[in-house]
Amino acid sequence: MAVRSARNLSEKKRRDQFNVLILELCSMVSTSRTRKMDKSAVLKATINFLKTHNEMALRSEENAIKENWKPSFLSDDEFSQLMLEALDGFMIVFSQQGHILYTSDSIISLLRHLPVSITMQSSFQHIRMS
Repeated sequence: MAVRSARNLSEKKRRDQFNVLILELCSMVSTSRTRKMDKSAVLKATINFLKTHNEMALRSEENAIKENWKPSFLSDDEFSQLMLEALDGFMIVFSQQGHILYTSDSIISLLRHLPVSITMQSSFQHIRMS
């Protein structure tokens, strides 16, 4: 009798863990908060999500820029700087509010401003000044 009780307890623990995992999956894949999904619907939604995710990953991998043409002895920063200089261009990074967060050094010769002098300024204010 003790063996059966231990087996039942172990089975209940396994079912409880499974149900917790199903609920977690449901919260991640459910598009509707009003309708409760049964276990098979949760698993189907999870499979669909994983298929879509894998397809998108394959597509992005196909469209990714292959970096084997970049010289291995250059860091990404060094390569970016050399490309900016070679292209006679510059880079400016803006915040969502329009503040200038970063400017490349090549801005000096092109816009006649030091990067430090315009960093954290509003891009809109700077455009009006120009």
